[in-house]
Amino acid sequence: MELLLFVLALETPAVVALLDCVNREPAEFPGGAQDQREWRRWLILGVLTAWFLVGNAVVLAYYFVVVKGSGRS
Repeated sequence: MELLLFVLALETPAVVALLDCVNREPAEFPGGAQDQREWRRWLILGVLTAWFLVGNAVVLAYYFVVVKGSGRS
């Protein structure tokens, strides 16, 4: 049971980032709709690999490129 909770805790940030990517407008991505599709693919891979910490690197990259970068002019 503890292992299941641990894996769920590792998956949660990747799932939330994927939901954020799906709900953002394409104009909020540096490359528009094409960039959104590419990030969606990467984040799906991140969800699948988050339980052994590879996917968390994808989530961090998404955060710094899209979320932090969306406030720029």
